[in-house]
Amino acid sequence: MWALRSLIFILLYVLIFIYAMAFTNEVGWSLFVLMTLVLVIEIASLLGSLKRLRISSTDNFPVHVGEKISLPLKIQKSGKRPLLFTYLLLINEIKTQTVTFLFYHGQTDSAVITWQPQNRGTSQQLSFTFKTGDPFGWFEKSQKVQLSSHRLILPANHLSAPSFRKYLQNEQNKRFFGTPSFDIKSYRPYRPGDPLKQMDWKLSSRQQMLILREYQQYQEVETYLIFYGSKSIYFEEMLSFFYTLQKDWIQANVKVFLFGKNVISQPPTVRDFAKITPLEEPPIWPDFTGKQVILVTPEKDQTLTEHLLSLKNQRNLQVYDYNNLKDWERKERLWQNS
Repeated sequence: MWALRSLIFILLYVLIFIYAMAFTNEVGWSLFVLMTLVLVIEIASLLGSLKRLRISSTDNFPVHVGEKISLPLKIQKSGKRPLLFTYLLLINEIKTQTVTFLFYHGQTDSAVITWQPQNRGTSQQLSFTFKTGDPFGWFEKSQKVQLSSHRLILPANHLSAPSFRKYLQNEQNKRFFGTPSFDIKSYRPYRPGDPLKQMDWKLSSRQQMLILREYQQYQEVETYLIFYGSKSIYFEEMLSFFYTLQKDWIQANVKVFLFGKNVISQPPTVRDFAKITPLEEPPIWPDFTGKQVILVTPEKDQTLTEHLLSLKNQRNLQVYDYNNLKDWERKERLWQNS
């Protein structure tokens, strides 16, 4: 198509030139000048190389899988030679979104596109196409470019996790775990059978009656939030659930553990949540003694099952896998609809 249009244009130009030379009238030379001007514009529009264009992202803030964001981009040319396009199109291959630059002459310019990452990781390749042509739309050329977005892509925000977090915290508040505390809760008159060691003798002498100290019955125990990354088709969903569950957990004495491949720090960082993959070998378990443990896993594999059997006397251990989560979601929907 390109060659055919070029041939037609050249033949038309030659015919107008022959007509102007043969008849030497004002009409012929006016047509020739006009056609020459069109030819110069066409050559200027198509002479520049799209390979000299560079595209980069101007920020690297973390994003979540499935989250729509406005991604700022910077367009610039390489080299010092001039570059001129009557128009330049930047086409987003994923969303078929197009940004137009008119009379682009090599200046540094900016654009904003909509981006919705689909996979976790520390970077993602985005495909774009630069397209330009002559002002009359006869000729076009294009160049594909890749943009490496070096940013953390975190698990998706799970819709059920905030409600489940409230459920867990309410359940914890209903129970009494831990060891006796020496914090004084209140004072009250002595009753027969009360231990004398809790008597406040100074206050009793002032009040002219026997006054007993009541101590806080239990002090808050340390809570372990653990993600056990077994190999499963539910790995991503349960990782998303755990990530959202622990993200806004407002409670003192909480430690978060992430068991999976590519996790390098404790407590886990956002980079660990972006890089984690399923376990390939058994993890090193912390000591659960005296701890409130909430363990989330895609599925209970043999290693986890054996470890749970060794903790059969651990009263404060709760384990939630994919099936447990779905059962809770069904119950929650029924309760909300009732």
